[in-house]
Amino acid sequence: MARGGCRGARSVSEPDRVVVPDCRGDWRRLLRSGFRRPEAARALKAHVVADQLKRLGGYNWFGAVEPLSDAGPTGWRTRVRLEVGPYCRVGFHRYHSSALVTDLQCGQVPAGMLDGLNSGRAWPPGGQVNVVLDDDGQRHVMLTVRHGRRVATSAVEGEYRAVQRIGGRIWRVPVTAFWQAHRDAAAVYSGLVADWAQAAPGMTAWDLYGGAGVFAAVLGEAVGSRDGYGPLTARVRRRGPPMLRWPICRR
Repeated sequence: MARGGCRGARSVSEPDRVVVPDCRGDWRRLLRSGFRRPEAARALKAHVVADQLKRLGGYNWFGAVEPLSDAGPTGWRTRVRLEVGPYCRVGFHRYHSSALVTDLQCGQVPAGMLDGLNSGRAWPPGGQVNVVLDDDGQRHVMLTVRHGRRVATSAVEGEYRAVQRIGGRIWRVPVTAFWQAHRDAAAVYSGLVADWAQAAPGMTAWDLYGGAGVFAAVLGEAVGSRDGYGPLTARVRRRGPPMLRWPICRR
């Protein structure tokens, strides 16, 4: 498989393209703007989806990609995993590279979420740092270090579990576990599942993904979960709403 790339452009003819600095420079402006205006990026995504539906399924789709909320195109990422480099600083991986960018001024994350991580602290090289800004506005920072076959995770700031809220329910999800990184994604997906399933009292719906039980919770009564991450579902089973029966089916 051949791979290509672009190191630069002599001129840009696309009016929706946003001129951005080099990746080693101002990451806030780079990730805030992207390479297209948000409305142009959504139009491109709609074109890609329509093309795939036509090619793979012979279905003509003329829909539009809509923003998830009115909150704007920046500050949407509330869960980040950073790597620790040889100089004891955390950073993002550069595109298609093992090199790290330790300038954490990133437009994807909410203001202040990554503040101070590279100030006055020496992180252990080779470690991983998970940062979460939960639905209570609390920042949680976890450090994971591997010692041979043993992996140790410790709380640097906040707690081991982050609070996530959807539809009046509360999840306490480990900072290192999976949860949708986009601030609105879990709630939007949950609403779509409820709308499309049209589950009525007495019906049974199977959430084949399982996970933290977000879809199972919104589906209501008699939910079965085929779970790929047992500890999360077990936690939901113990703390889930009493109206739900929550059988767990193992592989």
